[in-house]
Amino acid sequence: MRVAKETDTKVIIIQCDRFDEEILESGEQDSGTPSADFRKYIGKVGQLILFWIRDGVKYTYPITTTWWDEWMSTQLPEQEIPSEIKKKSPEELSKEFADYMEQEHPELVGHSYLPESITSGFWKKKGLEIHRLEDDEKQEEISEKVKSAERLGIELWDQIVREKESKTLPRLIEECDEWARENGLTVLSSSNLEAFLDEKEEALRTSASHEAIRRKVNLLLKRMSQKEKQILPRLVKECTEWTKAQGISRATQSHIAEFLDETEKSLSLPARKILFRNVVISLKRQ
Repeated sequence: MRVAKETDTKVIIIQCDRFDEEILESGEQDSGTPSADFRKYIGKVGQLILFWIRDGVKYTYPITTTWWDEWMSTQLPEQEIPSEIKKKSPEELSKEFADYMEQEHPELVGHSYLPESITSGFWKKKGLEIHRLEDDEKQEEISEKVKSAERLGIELWDQIVREKESKTLPRLIEECDEWARENGLTVLSSSNLEAFLDEKEEALRTSASHEAIRRKVNLLLKRMSQKEKQILPRLVKECTEWTKAQGISRATQSHIAEFLDETEKSLSLPARKILFRNVVISLKRQ
């Protein structure tokens, strides 16, 4: 924890391993270990593993109880590896891993690392207990294949979701630009984007899609929209008449803002500047 804090790590993932009936029965069957001595630990946490990522490097810090270490020492580390795991390449397994994660844990897309408590479900379906590979030097090759398949699978999963979302981005960018202008925004923040998505009942699951919309809309907000170009001549005329009616001979930016508020109109910053400049010129001519 001290290292994580000193390196300004923002996110720490905690894996909690709890001793249960399934682990007890599995260990008794595999190794013949008497269960009576360990039954009292059912439901208790035997191990905590802290993970964090810093500059692309994964750090691990395990915390275990004495009885958990005793239990693990009684288990046979070697297990029979399913033929499917042996035959398939990491690339083949990664596609299945991505499909599994999309079906079982869609909310986790975009995470660069997933704890074993999440990924183990995929391997368990294939008959592989990945926690038993850690201390088995004979299965180092399989362990590396598992890690590679997970890494490739996470990347592939993120790519698939981003490609799906990219098809909706042009429409969302256009709608968000219009929404931002209607709400008088000159800059779209992350919270503004979330408000827009909530209002439109749209869901984007990757940070890349969020950033793409925010970046593009902020560029658009620096320009006048086609609609603003069309209504600007009319607004210049209306604002000029409004300022004269108020007895104002020299308009200021605050007068323009007051006019827009009073008439419940919203303009981008570039359009406001043009409106102000043209109203000043119009007043001088009169």
